[in-house]
Amino acid sequence: MMDNIYLEDEKFRIVSYVKAIDCIRPKAKFSIIEGDLSSLDWQDEKYPRPSDDEIMEEYARLENYYLQTKYQILRKHEYPDFHRYLDGIVKGDHLQIQEYIDACLNVKLKYPKPEPSKDEFE
Repeated sequence: MMDNIYLEDEKFRIVSYVKAIDCIRPKAKFSIIEGDLSSLDWQDEKYPRPSDDEIMEEYARLENYYLQTKYQILRKHEYPDFHRYLDGIVKGDHLQIQEYIDACLNVKLKYPKPEPSKDEFE
């Protein structure tokens, strides 16, 4: 079973103010105490500082992306080792191949792909 701390680390890797600002101004220089947008210290003269609204909008987009792809992170850590599948093919062991397929399908059932958000169609 996947550790919740790992899942939170993955979320932080994808969703943070630092990531949001970096998406808006990829080469800009700044510092920030994570989790505190008011601590943003803009140190770049070449690129203008994005507004708080721009940053929050990008943060929300990243969070939505995380929520739409979280199932992939969860599945990745529970899928069986693909070597078992290949071993079954090499040995001609149809039972081993089917067990691998069944294990994969169970992971897919445990962590279903979410329905697309309405925003994706607008």
